[in-house]
Amino acid sequence: MPKMIFRLLLLLLSLNLYGSVAIIAPQSIYEGEPLEFTLVAKGFDIQAPKISEIDGYLVELVKTSREATLIEYKQATKLSIKYRLYPKKSLSIPSFTFCIDNKREKTQTKKVTLKKVSKTVSKDFDLQMHLDKESIYLGETAILKVVFSYADLENYELIEPHFKDITLTQTASKEYVNREGKDVEELTYELKAQKIGRLPLKASKVKVEISKNRHTKHLTIYSNALFIDVKALPQGISCIGNYKLHASINKDTLHAKKPLILTLYLEGSGNIDNLDALHLNIKNTTVYEVRSKKVTDTLYKKIFTIISEKDYVIPSFSLRYYDKTTHNVQMTATQALHINIIEDKHLKKETTMTQKALFYLLGLLTAGIIFLLYKMYTDKREKKEDSPLLQQVRKCTNEDTLFKTMVPYLGRDRVVDRIIYALEAKEKDDFKELKKKLELRLNERDDLFFTA
Repeated sequence: MPKMIFRLLLLLLSLNLYGSVAIIAPQSIYEGEPLEFTLVAKGFDIQAPKISEIDGYLVELVKTSREATLIEYKQATKLSIKYRLYPKKSLSIPSFTFCIDNKREKTQTKKVTLKKVSKTVSKDFDLQMHLDKESIYLGETAILKVVFSYADLENYELIEPHFKDITLTQTASKEYVNREGKDVEELTYELKAQKIGRLPLKASKVKVEISKNRHTKHLTIYSNALFIDVKALPQGISCIGNYKLHASINKDTLHAKKPLILTLYLEGSGNIDNLDALHLNIKNTTVYEVRSKKVTDTLYKKIFTIISEKDYVIPSFSLRYYDKTTHNVQMTATQALHINIIEDKHLKKETTMTQKALFYLLGLLTAGIIFLLYKMYTDKREKKEDSPLLQQVRKCTNEDTLFKTMVPYLGRDRVVDRIIYALEAKEKDDFKELKKKLELRLNERDDLFFTA
């Protein structure tokens, strides 16, 4: 009997008899990492304090959760509130006051030490960052590699690096085994700076999980830190590299309203990604342009279609860039191109009212004869034979071949013109739908497309 009473007393003592508060926070964090802490309160009626800043640092509310608990065999509430801030020095989390069941309960103060990040040294794992160049010009690209090698890890998470005033684009990822027999994951990024100066690349990190003797341990592994010097380009220059501009046309003499195809090429390498910034504006012409296309790693092209009724000049395209080899500003340009338009002239003669009436009667008679012949022809043949152009269109298997087939027929029909421009842009409809629309239109208006 005494043993039973003793056990009962222990059980009562182990229960939460009153409301309580507590703080959960780390003793230290590394520079650049967020400080996260949680306030926990238990009771029947809980009123939490409002926290907006600590020691001058803005405090962010991360998560609030509630769950049931027991106090004196009665169901109560356990309230957990998680906060986050980014301190730049060691600090103390002050005491906070909760109102629990009409009583004031205070948390303890908690001191958190800010540690400087240093590269983790271990025989089991290693995290390294490498730059292909230590100095770049603003707008120029550098290559950053993050390499993690490890052995005997249960699990890990390689955190994607983030640097102030720098943008990163991952371009490659590979895994392999190195000479030491360790597993390696290697990530490659293109790095571009957003400002000039000596910019820091803080240490990357990976969170690892190690299991030994049935115990799991969580660690954060840090890489080396780097710096990159970003230099300004000469005033008025935004392009860097080595380039050549070329322009070609399909013909320099053509009939009025016939399309001319101008292709602009940019050959070379540097910080230019496309030719979308180059536009063409010529008086008394209609110009259609297609978004630029990357042909190879060192070649871009952009196509323009020009329609006019008069002679015109395609102006020179030019590009000024900074050549790192010569350390000078260079310029590449195309030649101006003169286009001759052949005008179709028709002599107009004045006609009398009698002639007009005669022409009208002859027109009616001709229309009647044509209608009868057409009726006889359609009755004789059940199915109309495809025109040569429609047969060509049916054989086309992609946008490029269909576009080249139809370009000579620009200006004859608005519906067909829109389909040709859509094929050129490759944006509005898919190929099959465009081809179907084109076949239907050609079948309806084959009288317009007998000759190119």
